[in-house]
Amino acid sequence: MRHSRIVLLCLAVILPISFAAAQNDATSSDSASPLTRSNHVVVIMEENRSVDAARQYMPYLRSLADQYAQGLEVYSDSHGSWLAYGELTSGLAPHGGQGVNGTCNGDGCTQTITIDNLVRHFAAQHKSWRGYFESMPTVGFLGYHFDLYYRRHNPFAFYNDLVYILPQHFNLVPTFNHMLQDFQNNNLANFTWISPNVGHDADEGSDDQFELQIADSYLQTFVPQLLAMPEFQPGGDGVLLVTFDESTPGVDNSCGGYPDPNNCGGHIWQVLIGPQVKRGYISTTHYMQGSQLRMFCDLLGLTSCPGDGAASPGMSEFFQ
Repeated sequence: MRHSRIVLLCLAVILPISFAAAQNDATSSDSASPLTRSNHVVVIMEENRSVDAARQYMPYLRSLADQYAQGLEVYSDSHGSWLAYGELTSGLAPHGGQGVNGTCNGDGCTQTITIDNLVRHFAAQHKSWRGYFESMPTVGFLGYHFDLYYRRHNPFAFYNDLVYILPQHFNLVPTFNHMLQDFQNNNLANFTWISPNVGHDADEGSDDQFELQIADSYLQTFVPQLLAMPEFQPGGDGVLLVTFDESTPGVDNSCGGYPDPNNCGGHIWQVLIGPQVKRGYISTTHYMQGSQLRMFCDLLGLTSCPGDGAASPGMSEFFQ
């Protein structure tokens, strides 16, 4: 009898400790990675509009957000287009309109940069990727400007992992002919980046309603074809992120802090779409753009993530 009491006493002490450890492990695992994996992550980047204006004047995107999931407390790290693009692909942690020790700003970088980035991780971990850029004149174009294409909206054109490696140039392609053909042929890379030109991304002009309605109409010219692909049908693993590089320049400089700790790029909208995304889900969790990069790495199952993507909170809450 005495022996049984000793055993029970030991179990009473050990089990709560074991249970607490299991709880900690589960919490750590859930925050470190999403509840799903994807071999087909797609990003569409819009420009320079606040979350409130975008939700008001983009009815097509709003319909998708209401059907799937949206983040309403997501913040850009810094004003300046390329800094946001760079943050989402390298985790460079821009601040005060600069990055990489002042080498880069919103217009790009003054030289080819060697910082860690997704292209390097994709090559090392055998993930395919492709960037579609509206109005880009030719495959692999690295020039600054052509028609309504600007290199500042190309997150890859400054990384040495692309600039100095010719085969990587073939991953930069003009949008429509190539993109729609790839959609029709069910040829979707593991990671896809889509940049509309400055006439279709809400970038230019002071009229929120006009610019956002144009951007929304442009999305309707190709997003339905993307979502018709097998990867975005029931049982598929496709994940589409539609987001903005920054909020209204000169108006919204917030990071969402109380008080605001930095002069950041403002309050932006995040819409997530896909078969494994929660339906009708709205998140009010505070995120910076490093968490979006972290989400790419987690979804694709990368064993490493560049820059501040590695330390940023995950976005598992958006997935079933």
